Amino acid sequence: GSKTGTAPSTSESASIGIEWGVGGTPNYLDGVTGSKSLGNGLLHSEEFPTGRHIRYYPVASAPAAIAAGTYTVGAGGTYPTLTRAFADLNQRGISGPVVLNITNATYNVGSGEIFPIVLGNVSGTSSTNTITINGNGATYSYFGSPSSGTFISSTEAATTTTVFSTTTEPIIGLVGTDYATIQNLTLSHTTSAIYTAARVDRGIAVFNALATDGATNNTIRDITIALDRTNTSSIGIQQNVVIAPTSAAGANSNNKYYNLNISNAYSGMYMLGNTSFPDLGGEIGTIAGGTTTIGGATANDIGNGTSQTWGIRAAAWGGKIFNTTIRNVTGTSSSTVDGIFIDNSGGTTTSIGTYEIYNNIVRDLNNTSTSAGVVSGIRVNNTGNAATVTSVNNNQIFSLTSSSTTNTSRRVIGLRIQDAGSGSPSTHNIDFNAVSISHSNLLTSSSALEIGTTSGPVINVRNYILSNTTGAQTGSAKHY
Repeated sequence: GSKTGTAPSTSESASIGIEWGVGGTPNYLDGVTGSKSLGNGLLHSEEFPTGRHIRYYPVASAPAAIAAGTYTVGAGGTYPTLTRAFADLNQRGISGPVVLNITNATYNVGSGEIFPIVLGNVSGTSSTNTITINGNGATYSYFGSPSSGTFISSTEAATTTTVFSTTTEPIIGLVGTDYATIQNLTLSHTTSAIYTAARVDRGIAVFNALATDGATNNTIRDITIALDRTNTSSIGIQQNVVIAPTSAAGANSNNKYYNLNISNAYSGMYMLGNTSFPDLGGEIGTIAGGTTTIGGATANDIGNGTSQTWGIRAAAWGGKIFNTTIRNVTGTSSSTVDGIFIDNSGGTTTSIGTYEIYNNIVRDLNNTSTSAGVVSGIRVNNTGNAATVTSVNNNQIFSLTSSSTTNTSRRVIGLRIQDAGSGSPSTHNIDFNAVSISHSNLLTSSSALEIGTTSGPVINVRNYILSNTTGAQTGSAKHY
């Protein structure tokens, strides 16, 4: 509900839960998430709704799993809020496929939501027992937590691990969740009446819950995300293993991201796996005639600050990036700017399998600093394993620029291959790409294609169009 009067301290935070016995999993129940393993310690006075009561009472046996069916979320529905629906799923699990239909047009703190709204490892999910959240075009708006609290995953008695903090807080989170689909939603940053500096950090976060419990086989599709790029922690979508996996079961594998529109964030998407047990089988692209665009229509929409920025960045993640437009990504310092960045170390030896990066458009990347870092359209680094193979084909890269005055090394590069470690004996297949660099007065050196190693992986470059028609300029910059 609404809050008036003097703003509370920005260091306030709280959680609501109950423990029994020795505590810890599974002897704990969080009052907001309904989970025995997840706890929301990011609560503060503006967020917790007026009139919300949490009651605990003993029962003779565990509550029955939610039966297969379609349930409504909104005023007069099965659940008044998605917070309540997720809490019921987290606590009870499911016994068949469950669909949540969102019925209201807007949801926020004032409508009773408690953020972040987090779905955990719901018992009973499988390839047939799925969870589908149909947004039906609804908008979820949140301003972010100003407190110093954390959202935790309890791994055993008296042991907890931070999942979200006030620099990684999402609007919606999947933590150890399997076989869930979230579709047709808008997620947006909004302002707070009290906490003027608070800014939410993620639209969607997909994290593992335990070292042996990753978030897997989820689909995020038809989602619009608009945050606040002045928050340099903001990322449209992040997938992350916050707890180091001890087996492949702890990785976040087989998650799909389709038909996305991400704008006004400091960076677009970040897929961050673990080098020992990487996230595999991922996809970022389109489905059913949709489009995926990272970056709004106006210049400098993504980034536009001094920290490193990118459209899509992936490390220890294997899969496909396709049919995606990345545009209007800007840096203002010596940090790098990347359209698509496959950020593996050539010194690691784990196989990532086959990357496929195809049919993408990368355009309008810029760094406005005279000491700018490198602006790269597509930058790809393989691990040093023969089974790691990158296929980069049928991409278009154009309108890259920089205000750098450095001419001893290239500061604008269309395709940048293996600049981090040798990557031997992996393979890069770079086929059918078109790169155009064309400026009237680019003071820094540039190249349409650059290979950063002479003794690393096998690199096949075939059937390409590379054009660098940069005009005459003062100084001694060179253009390749």
